[in-house]
Amino acid sequence: MHSVAVPILNHAGRAVGAISVAGTTPRSDGERLEALVARLRSGGDYLSRRLGFNSTNGVSAAASNGRQRAPAPSDTHESPSL
Repeated sequence: MHSVAVPILNHAGRAVGAISVAGTTPRSDGERLEALVARLRSGGDYLSRRLGFNSTNGVSAAASNGRQRAPAPSDTHESPSL
């Protein structure tokens, strides 16, 4: 069995959760595994951005200004399909 996980980071760059998938060895080969990891990273990045994480410098703009604010629920972003 194989397992792959990516962190979900908050506005301060701290891990507050994770997304993982697990599968049997025969289904976790080469290209399929690489594609799965890419989609998993995309989902983790999306959720981290929603929590205010800025991957450019590792810290959200709000946290670097001393304010700690996650995006408002009304912010609209397209969710990646997993």
